[in-house]
Amino acid sequence: MRIAIVGGIGSGKSTALKVAKRLGFATLSADEVNARMLEDEDYTARLIEAFPAAQTDGKLDKAKLAKLVFSHKKQLEKLNSIAHPIILQKIAQFPYDTAVVEMPVIIECAAQDMFDEILLVRTPLIRRIKFLRGRGMRLFDALRRIKSQPPTRLLEGVATVVVDNDGDIAALEKNVEDILKDMRAGDVK
Repeated sequence: MRIAIVGGIGSGKSTALKVAKRLGFATLSADEVNARMLEDEDYTARLIEAFPAAQTDGKLDKAKLAKLVFSHKKQLEKLNSIAHPIILQKIAQFPYDTAVVEMPVIIECAAQDMFDEILLVRTPLIRRIKFLRGRGMRLFDALRRIKSQPPTRLLEGVATVVVDNDGDIAALEKNVEDILKDMRAGDVK
């Protein structure tokens, strides 16, 4: 069984993935896959070729790339057309039949069919903004990143299960734990 954890930036997906790992599931994060890709010289050279303004001294400057792609929808689409096929390939090659994958770009990748269950972590916008600000992100940047992602209502349309993250972290962890245990037992509600 393959389970995707989805939700917008700052929604609590990483917390949900930690719960899955603690429960003994094999776990993978699309963001971590992307981070490893950014360590590959061939991949970063391809990005520099596609985004020449996103470099400093001939090296990919991730901050410049982020500013560029989150400011211009066409640039984000261009980046996605390069990154998403590689990310999907690495997820497909993950060597576990039962796995939980943190997949923030499930709609953008049209990857819903790769998963048996899709767990949406739904979090109020103000809470997401507060979380991102607490991690040092400027308000404008937080709003720009949130706006660059599909709205929660679209994720609700592909989710098989929704957990509301409107309490404390302990409540989110307990709810995710209960859902994942039910999924493992084949008793999803």
